[in-house]
Amino acid sequence: MSREALALDTNLLLLLVVGRADPRLVSMHRRLRRFELWQLDRLVAIVRERTRLVVTPHVLAETSNLLRGGGLAPLALAAVSLMFRRWIEGVHEEHLPAVVLVRDGDGFDRVGLADLGLLTLAERGTEVLTVDAELAREGELRRLPISNFTRITDPTR
Repeated sequence: MSREALALDTNLLLLLVVGRADPRLVSMHRRLRRFELWQLDRLVAIVRERTRLVVTPHVLAETSNLLRGGGLAPLALAAVSLMFRRWIEGVHEEHLPAVVLVRDGDGFDRVGLADLGLLTLAERGTEVLTVDAELAREGELRRLPISNFTRITDPTR
């Protein structure tokens, strides 16, 4: 991976934020139980290699909702929320209007609004890292810089 801009899908952003708040919370968050701590470490290393992180409001909104729906205790949730707020202050947010994104009706039907935003970022040259097989497949079909995190961290898959 190059050292340029990187965008994370919702699941990886969730993993990054929860894991940076407290790695022990990864196994406690309902949506993150499939991840292991070595994957968090690998994700952090990938993010550190980049000069800029890029997000869309759609991914931020999904991540915010998933943070709260993970079954964390109130004190843990407060720590994660604080980490998320601080993290948001350090990233580059690109507003991609939903009305423009949904014009790609075929893509919208397959991957949804937040992922259409990630596809648009990839079309503009930002590499996207995802655990979503459908998004990775769509990126591959369109020949976009979208990498499947699962595939690059586990070459047997």
